[in-house]
Amino acid sequence: MKHICILIYDNLKHSITNKKSLIFLVLYLGVFFLIASFFLKIQKEIYDQMAIQGISDTMQRGMTQFVTNILRTQNNELLDYLINTPFINFIIFLVTIFGTPILIVIIKYDIFAQDIYDGSIRFLLFRTTRFKIFISKLISSIIEISIITFIAFISIIVWAKIQINGFDILKSIYSGTNLWVISQVFLTIFISLCCLTSIIVKKPFSSLLVACIIILGFLILPIWFDWVSPFNVYYLRGIFYSPGSKKFVFSVFSYLVFTLGFLVSSFVVFNNKDL
Repeated sequence: MKHICILIYDNLKHSITNKKSLIFLVLYLGVFFLIASFFLKIQKEIYDQMAIQGISDTMQRGMTQFVTNILRTQNNELLDYLINTPFINFIIFLVTIFGTPILIVIIKYDIFAQDIYDGSIRFLLFRTTRFKIFISKLISSIIEISIITFIAFISIIVWAKIQINGFDILKSIYSGTNLWVISQVFLTIFISLCCLTSIIVKKPFSSLLVACIIILGFLILPIWFDWVSPFNVYYLRGIFYSPGSKKFVFSVFSYLVFTLGFLVSSFVVFNNKDL
């Protein structure tokens, strides 16, 4: 266990000092902030109108229609939950779900490929086992992405508090934290996908192309085959239900199946690969 912790620390330290990772981190936070700020202006206008006129039927219908169009549902329980969720939290979650997979691929496409390509992984194998190398790279990547997305969540919520009078920051932090935890379950799918592609594909850049093609396929597949893509609206919809509901459990279970499928395949290939 101590050896794994040391490897995790080394991987995180390398990521923090890696110029490529830092550049894309700054770009991600910048784009994230710009998109969220745009929707924050919309929420600010809604708050201003509420302060003057109260909550009008028109605004309620507009919000309900927005949520209905995004998740393609008329379920009253789900709509009531989302209407009572701070609007900016819902937007942050959508940006995280659809934007962060690209960041993960760009930063983690060579999570194994670079070490295998330049032969440096052979030196690690003299000191430790393949399992420890695999699990340490996986955990360090999960920690890194979790920190990045958490910083993005909190930054926007604090900015919302500064910009909007009467903004309930405690409610937003509570709701945002719940959505952030759920998003990590979803994003781990793409970390595990990068593990698989970077082990199978020999050259790092080729690994990047393959991972991007797979994500593009995931975005397109729901048009014909709903159940084989994590972007399936039925999975996404389920995570907005209460944690005890069957639909929520089904969605989380489905995401875990995707993750475990990629991870088991990754480790089997890695364990049998000639390094």
